[in-house]
Amino acid sequence: MSTFKFIKQRPYQLETSLFCGQTFRWTKHKLNTDQPQRNYFKGVIGNHVFRLQELDKNTILVKTIGPKTLQSKLKSDIGIYLGLCVSLKYIINDTINTNYKTLAKIVRKYKGLSILGQNNFEVLISFMCAQGLGLGLIRDQISRLCSEFGNPIINPKTEQIAGYSFPTPESLAYADIKKLRYCTNNNKIRATNIKHLALAVSNQQLILDQLCTEHTSYDLAKKELVSFPGIGEKIADCVCLFGLGHHEAIPIDRHVREYLKVWFGLKTPGSGLSEKNYRHLAYEARKLLGPHYPGLLSQILFHYWRKEVKGLTSF
Repeated sequence: MSTFKFIKQRPYQLETSLFCGQTFRWTKHKLNTDQPQRNYFKGVIGNHVFRLQELDKNTILVKTIGPKTLQSKLKSDIGIYLGLCVSLKYIINDTINTNYKTLAKIVRKYKGLSILGQNNFEVLISFMCAQGLGLGLIRDQISRLCSEFGNPIINPKTEQIAGYSFPTPESLAYADIKKLRYCTNNNKIRATNIKHLALAVSNQQLILDQLCTEHTSYDLAKKELVSFPGIGEKIADCVCLFGLGHHEAIPIDRHVREYLKVWFGLKTPGSGLSEKNYRHLAYEARKLLGPHYPGLLSQILFHYWRKEVKGLTSF
């Protein structure tokens, strides 16, 4: 177990970043105290359970449970995970500042929202589980996958299980398909696709690290991802943005389509979103929101639309 204070080097909104639709394993808790900052957030990063509490606008109190690890390594891990290693000087471009001043104010309000630095395999499997389902079922599927196929993280003080690591590619690649179906809302196709993708990662047919922004372009990374069963345009964009560091990616769901239409006048013909229409809409959105961090800017607008326009508060 380890406890330390983590100093934020720039404006950062912890709760907003953890609960804006890019990860599904964090939970919010209340402290039994009269302190002003009464909430803390609990989640798993790697093989450690992390408890994060904002003490003030600059300081996060971090408590961890897991294998004995140097505190310097844990500090590095949390900084990378929270996305605090990325400079965000140019989120708002001149087009937004000049022509969409109301939206520029929205972005400034949520300028502390960051894209997390998550494990790419966890992001891949998580968004395969998220396809076409509500938040409760998404969280339930991922929780079942972790408890069934992940490794338990033991609290040394209580000798009780404090949480589970995310499953390795090997554990899912060779999982019993019936157990996988149980963990994926009894969806045989989804379970089969997850098993297939995990096997591809395990045998290095799909090398996710080589698809990161440091090694390949967004277009090539997405082309590789969509070549596998179970990965369509949106899932590929989620993986590119949230797991591979490609900030050009703009995942498009019904909320993004709505705000693009209402705020920017961008719309697609018909009610459906074919591959061709999806790519056209994403291309036009990138022209509006680019060139620096269009994916992050879209995520901020998505979060505002969901929370403050549509009145949806759960993630």
